[in-house]
Amino acid sequence: MESNTEARQLGDYLLKEAVWESSMATTWLAEQVSIRRPVYVDELKSEHADQTEAFLADVRVKAAIHQSAFASIYEAVSVPDQCFFAYEILEGKSLAELARKKTTMDPQVLVGILERISEISQFLESESIANVPLGAEDCYLLPNGGVRLANLAIAGEREPGTSQRDIAALGRELPRLVAKNRPASGRLLVLLAWMRGEGDGVVQSWADLQGYCREIHRQLQEHPPKKRQPAILASVAAAVILAGLLVFIFSRHQAPDPNPGDLDVQPAAPISVSAGQHVGVDGAVAELPAFAISARPISVGEYVAFLQALDILKESHLEKTYNHRQQPDTKSGHVPDAWEPQKAGNPANPVTGVDWWDASAYANWKKSRLPNQDEWFAALDKSDPIAVYEWTEKMQINPANPAGGTFWTIIRMGPSRPQREWLEDRSVRRPDIGFRILTEKKS
Repeated sequence: MESNTEARQLGDYLLKEAVWESSMATTWLAEQVSIRRPVYVDELKSEHADQTEAFLADVRVKAAIHQSAFASIYEAVSVPDQCFFAYEILEGKSLAELARKKTTMDPQVLVGILERISEISQFLESESIANVPLGAEDCYLLPNGGVRLANLAIAGEREPGTSQRDIAALGRELPRLVAKNRPASGRLLVLLAWMRGEGDGVVQSWADLQGYCREIHRQLQEHPPKKRQPAILASVAAAVILAGLLVFIFSRHQAPDPNPGDLDVQPAAPISVSAGQHVGVDGAVAELPAFAISARPISVGEYVAFLQALDILKESHLEKTYNHRQQPDTKSGHVPDAWEPQKAGNPANPVTGVDWWDASAYANWKKSRLPNQDEWFAALDKSDPIAVYEWTEKMQINPANPAGGTFWTIIRMGPSRPQREWLEDRSVRRPDIGFRILTEKKS
């Protein structure tokens, strides 16, 4: 904004330049005359004098925050024809300013900054203090390497989703600061994608974000990058993403291969089924939505990725994130039966020894679900024939015994027609039971 051509003074504050203007107030770069201190002054516009109490209510909330990590409020004044407050100008540069200057930062340093932002922001989160949207413009890196935030607190109730909104904003703004092809750059970019709501990660709170940052630091301490090998740092980082962090799992994800070799374990493209009427497994016509279903049962290699992602979540006590809401407390994890022999074999083999709870958790992780019998049957002619039974989504009636109630169903393709078994318990694990997943297509 243009400099103020006519000197004005509000109390002890000489206004120098209008630097920002909202519908209600003008922000001035000013000097506190008595002590020659540069400050910001927010002045309520005269046409909004009827909003004085609301304006001051926000100032009171800001002033009540006695945390040195936030910008300080110096003074608030409300007299006839004047309503304003003065506050601290933070030292250093904002992350947004650094990004505009095309500055890049060592990923390990930026992870530390992000962890500190998370720690500071948890105060507002834990105290249920509302705030206006936070962005990179409000996060300052101090000359001594510290981090401070603008004081964005406001009066009123903290809305659900406030933290997610601010986390997502940083996830969109900070990738420009990440120095590429450096240790942890891949992991940090993955985390930023999670913050934006992309991929399979869950970052619902500042505490979640802090936990992920600490996990990256822990991994770097346990597996520090080797010196004098700059040519392979990028490939090492990529390997660690897949085998350690596993937080950026796209539809083209290739699961880690516990037995490196020439075998390509990348999943086949999902089978697409159009919406409409399809003949169901029992011969009746079923009206089905459009969906995509795994071409084959989930493989050992794909399930490895799931378990590794749970290991990462466990560091932040979030390993139950994908559990079905009805999963029994007595079920402590999702490691299949005979898991070590399965991992030692071909990673492209279907994972087996899993119960319904395991299959459901995996599907939740992939933002999908298990198919029902009719959906499974509708895709059968395009599926690869696999000998294992597969879990289906819901309890259903056995048509051979319609008065016998509903059961959990496993299904597979036999020599000439589908074969089903009807189970009373969805906690059953067998070496011939696996699963595939289904994603509904938006109309």
